[in-house]
Amino acid sequence: MPEAVVGKLAEALGSSAPLLCAWVGMNEPAVAETLAREAFDAVVLNMQHGAVDFAGASRGILSVALAGKPAIVRITCWRFRSCESRAGRGRGRYSRADDQQPGRR
Repeated sequence: MPEAVVGKLAEALGSSAPLLCAWVGMNEPAVAETLAREAFDAVVLNMQHGAVDFAGASRGILSVALAGKPAIVRITCWRFRSCESRAGRGRGRYSRADDQQPGRR
């Protein structure tokens, strides 16, 4: 991600003005890029409850950065062991077994 893109987010977060972010739950980088070209301050890629997977998030981050905006990724914590152990909750509210149940993500 270019330095200028990271600087834009840091500067915006440091101000008292509200930020307007686009929320993307689709696993399609073109959607994220299109929204990044609009009047949003940043684009959020939702891996937790959206259809965005690791590869889609990687492509989405690049697409958003190329459009000149920062990307924020909301991750699914239980997919990353280090996050699980830091939370100290073991299985927590969601577990890998939840993924195996019909109708559950």
